[in-house]
Amino acid sequence: MIEKLKIVFNLFGGKENLGFVLLLTLALAFLFVPVKHKLTRLVFSLFGGMFLALQLTSLFFTNSFIGYSFFVHFNVIDISTMLNLYVPYVYLGLILFLVFVLFLYFFYALFNLPFLRNLNGGGRLRGGVFFVSFVLFGFVGVRSSIVSDAQSLVAILRASNNSFEYALKKIGFEDYVMPDEIKSESGKNLIVISLESFERGFLDGSFSECTPILNGLKNSWSYFDVEPNSGSNWTSGSLYTSLSGLPAFFGAHGNDIFKSSHYSRISSLGHVLSQCGYDLTYMNGNSNFSGVKDMVYSLKFNNVIDYSSMSSVNNLSSYGLRDKDLFEVAKQKLRNASSGNRPYAVFISTTDTHFPNGIYDSRMEEFVAKRDSDLSFMISAVDY
Repeated sequence: MIEKLKIVFNLFGGKENLGFVLLLTLALAFLFVPVKHKLTRLVFSLFGGMFLALQLTSLFFTNSFIGYSFFVHFNVIDISTMLNLYVPYVYLGLILFLVFVLFLYFFYALFNLPFLRNLNGGGRLRGGVFFVSFVLFGFVGVRSSIVSDAQSLVAILRASNNSFEYALKKIGFEDYVMPDEIKSESGKNLIVISLESFERGFLDGSFSECTPILNGLKNSWSYFDVEPNSGSNWTSGSLYTSLSGLPAFFGAHGNDIFKSSHYSRISSLGHVLSQCGYDLTYMNGNSNFSGVKDMVYSLKFNNVIDYSSMSSVNNLSSYGLRDKDLFEVAKQKLRNASSGNRPYAVFISTTDTHFPNGIYDSRMEEFVAKRDSDLSFMISAVDY
C-alpha cells in the first residue's frame, strides 16, 4: 500500500508538491470565507477550483507547477493527437475540479456554526481568517517552486521578432559562431539514446531491479547527474537544448515554433556534425509530434525514421512505433551505417515508458519477467 501511495505521489512530483497544493487549497478557502454573497462566492469558487485543478494537472504532466512547460504541452494540436490516451484522466480532472469548487464554496458554512459565529464580534473572525490565508499563501510561495515556475511564463511576453544579430548583441554574445562559420573534423561514430520518462530514480531504490543493464553501464562507464534546464524539461524542448545548448523559450509559440521550421541560424550539434560529413539520423515513434521532424531537419539532420517509414510494422501505439520495433530498426540502421565509409550519428528516442503507466507490450514477456505494474514491466523491457 505504501509503495502504491509513493507511485501516486511521484506522479504529481512528490508528496511535498501535493502538500503545497493542499495548503494552497486551504489558503483560498480561508480567503473566500468573508464573502457572504452566494453568487460572488460561487464565481470565486469556480475560478479557485479551476486554478487548483490546473496546478494538479501541471504537476501530473510536467512534475512542476504551472509554468512555461505547462503552456507548451497544452496546445490544441498535441492535445487532440494524444487525447485518446488520457480520456480517464480528463474525467478525473473534471471530478477534481468539482471537488475543489464544492469545498471552496461550502467551506464558508463551517464558519456559520454557532460556536464560531460567536467569535465574529468586532470582526475578529474575518481578521483571523485573512491572517491564516496570507500565512498559508506566504508559506507555499516561499517553500515551493510555484512562484519560480510561474515566472518562466514571462518568456511568453519577452519573445520578440528582432533580428538574431540584435538579440545576440543585446545579451552580450557578440562572438557567437554562426552555422556557416563552423569548422569541424570527423571523429568517432555517435549513438544517442533518449529514454522517455526514464527518471534517474529507476537506477536505484525500489526500481533498480528493473534496470540491471543500465546500472551495469552506469557503473562501468561514465555517469553524470545533470539537472534539466528551465525551458528544456520536456521532450522536444530537451532535444532542442541538447542539440543547440540553448533553452527552448519561444514565447507564445511554444512547440509550434518547431512546426514547419526549415532553417536555423542557431548553431547546433547537427551543424557541427553535418559540416564534417556525418550521416545524421533521428529515430522515434512519431516524429510529427511537437514538430520534432521539422526541428531536426532544420538543424541539419539528413534522415528521419519513424512509424511512417515502416509500412510492414502494424503493432503501433498512440505514439507510433513501439520501442521493440524501434530498436530492431535502429540495429539494422547501425549495421548498414557501420559497413559504409561515412561517419554517422544516430539519435534514438523511446516512448513505451511514457507516464503514467507505460504502454504495455506483451511481446516483451518472452524476454523479461512480469512486474507489479505495467510501468515497471516496460522499464525492464526498455532496459533489456
